[in-house]
Amino acid sequence: MAEDKKINCSFCFKSQDEVEKLIRSNVNICSECVMLCLELLLVGGTDIVISCKKEKKSYEETVISFDVKRND
Repeated sequence: MAEDKKINCSFCFKSQDEVEKLIRSNVNICSECVMLCLELLLVGGTDIVISCKKEKKSYEETVISFDVKRND
């Protein structure tokens, strides 16, 4: 019997079990990241840079942080 492979968001790295919805394609994106992108698009600006950092604190805890910079 084949094991189910966990699919993660390509941006925040959360697994499909941790998010409400996950859009799968060449690059996977979760509903939380889609909402973040929509908010940034609605706010406007000419140059927005989003970086994501995944830090494993322990076996059970992983912290994901976003840094949003506007270069207007």
